[in-house]
Amino acid sequence: MFRRAWTRLVDTLVSNRHLNKFDRVIKGPGTKIYGNCIIAEDAIIGTGAKLSAKNNGEVVIGKNSFVGDRASLESLGSDTRISLDEDVIAMQRAVLIGPLRVGEGAVIGARVVISNSTVGRGSIIYHRSSVRSAEIGEKELWAGNPAKFVREVKDGELKNFRKSIAITRDNMLDSINHAGVGQNHQAQPAGSAPPEETVEDRRKRDAAQELHEAQPAQNTASQVENKDKNVNQSQKGA
Repeated sequence: MFRRAWTRLVDTLVSNRHLNKFDRVIKGPGTKIYGNCIIAEDAIIGTGAKLSAKNNGEVVIGKNSFVGDRASLESLGSDTRISLDEDVIAMQRAVLIGPLRVGEGAVIGARVVISNSTVGRGSIIYHRSSVRSAEIGEKELWAGNPAKFVREVKDGELKNFRKSIAITRDNMLDSINHAGVGQNHQAQPAGSAPPEETVEDRRKRDAAQELHEAQPAQNTASQVENKDKNVNQSQKGA
C-alpha cells in the first residue's frame, strides 16, 4: 500500500515538473503531456488532450498548429515519431498514432484515427475516417473507413475549415482564460476580464459541443462524391 502511494506521488511530481516546461504553451484544463514532446509556443492544445512520447518516442507540434479537445497523440517508441508541421489542425477526439508526418496546413478531422502514414501539405482527412499505412499527397481529400482518395481539395475548402477553427480557438481561449490554467499572457484578451463562467454555462457549452459532434458527418467517399454530383447538376440546370 505504501509502495503504491509512493509511486503515485512520484508520478505526479514528475508529470507536474514536465508540464512546467510548457507553461507558455496555450493549453486547456486536463491536458496531459508525457515524455519527449516539442511544442511551439503559439500552438494550442485543447482541453483534455493527451500527448504521449515514451520509450524514446517523440511528438513535435509546429507553429500555429491546433490540437482539439480530447485529441490523442501517441508516439511510443523510437520509430514512432509524430510530427505536425506549421498550421496543422487536428480536430476534437482525433487519434494520431506514430509513425506519422502531417504536412503544413493539413486538416485531420474530428474523431479520425490515423497511424503509420504521411499526409501532404494542404490535405484533408474527413471526419470519422480511419487511415492506416497510407501515403497521402498534397491537397488531397480522403474519407471513409478505411479512408480512400476522393478528389483534389477544392479552392476555399481549407479556408472554410480555418474559419470554423478560428471560432473554436476563440472559444477555447475564453475557456482557458476563465479557468486560469495553462495560459500565457498573450492569451488574455484585451480590455476588462470576461465574466466568470458558471457551471450551468459550461454544461450548456459542453452539450452544444456534443450535439455538434453527433451530427452525421459525410465521412465516406460515396457521400462526398454525391455532394459534388448534386452541385454539378444544379449548375447545369441553371
